[in-house]
Amino acid sequence: PPLPFALGGFSVHVARTVTDRSVSVKSLRDGAINSGSMKVRILYFASFRDAAGKAEEDRELPEGTRVRDLWEILAREIPAFSRFPGMPPVAVNRLTQVGHVPLEDGDEVAYLPPVAGG
Repeated sequence: PPLPFALGGFSVHVARTVTDRSVSVKSLRDGAINSGSMKVRILYFASFRDAAGKAEEDRELPEGTRVRDLWEILAREIPAFSRFPGMPPVAVNRLTQVGHVPLEDGDEVAYLPPVAGG
């Protein structure tokens, strides 16, 4: 069925099908047009810090990148990370999350390395 849109007291019906491929949307966030990328801060702890050679980094990512996507990127770049059979536990903005959660501009991401001891 046609989609009704209201324009200044007039009702307009759109007869064509609208899909995610036919519409391009840029979101307004913090007063600026989102250009399709975002910046996140990655924190490295313990053995992950040793493997990465740094304690943290800021990284530009495509909008829509999920927690698991970022782990896969890091595992391709840092050989020690690729030895894990799956993504380790992760905290985004100090809250534990799962892999399918999308990241947002300004997020702080920390993958938690395994801990040994007794």
